[in-house]
Amino acid sequence: MGAPVTTRPAQCSARRAADTQQVTTASPIAEPFRSDPAFWHSLRAGALALVVVLVCALAGVALALTTGGALLLLPAGVAVLATARAGVLAVSSSRTSRAGFPAGPEGRRAWRDAERQAVAHGFVPALRGARQG
Repeated sequence: MGAPVTTRPAQCSARRAADTQQVTTASPIAEPFRSDPAFWHSLRAGALALVVVLVCALAGVALALTTGGALLLLPAGVAVLATARAGVLAVSSSRTSRAGFPAGPEGRRAWRDAERQAVAHGFVPALRGARQG
């Protein structure tokens, strides 16, 4: 066997810097979302909740097939908690970013469209664990 492969800190930093650059400078994510840590935190919480729900669904099926319905509520409860946490963080982040847009129906529409664009372009990097700048 060959020597074990080690990752040098400089390589890890370069990878993180590339992820950060991809998310912040080369992405169409508009302000105030791009520089808002609460937005990125809630986006990562939403991505984590998606993964948790999928894992819990598989665990629920496995438990249902092996133990019947006795332990089926355990993975469902974990999935509900992860989803609720993501929802609370999303509401908090939305309140913060909403302040950066004008009042009234036009401002609300502009904010909603900008937030949808930011989530659409930031969700996959958040799922991969990329960080904002």
